[in-house]
Amino acid sequence: MKLHRSLAITLFIVGIVSASFVPQRNVDKGMLGKWYWINTAGSSTFMLSLESSGDSLYGYYCSIVDKGNRIDCALGEYNISGTGSARVAKVKFNSFFDAKNGTAILRLIGDTSLIWEITKVPTDGDCYAPKKVTLSRHKRW
Repeated sequence: MKLHRSLAITLFIVGIVSASFVPQRNVDKGMLGKWYWINTAGSSTFMLSLESSGDSLYGYYCSIVDKGNRIDCALGEYNISGTGSARVAKVKFNSFFDAKNGTAILRLIGDTSLIWEITKVPTDGDCYAPKKVTLSRHKRW
């Protein structure tokens, strides 16, 4: 009986210690929501909508360029997925003009800014997402 109790206590302690070394990979909740960028001339806009489930990040973008002549967007249709932790996420994305397999890094700066930076431009189609922009949190959404 004493041996069983000692074994149970030992296993319990080992479980607690092991669990503390498991890396936490949950997406930073500060990244979630709607983000926007408008260029200084007002001819281009970029919007991100981000959600999460555990360590998975997903969402969509809407990129409008050339004063609305190119709209890389399908509201509510997800084209971004990835993982993240500690204020940084790595995502894969496709454009809505058939370009596939792009990658980007998202970096949360404070609570009100998010950097979108394409690390691999998608291929086999057109993509109108900006290469690198700093987005602001949209408070109305």
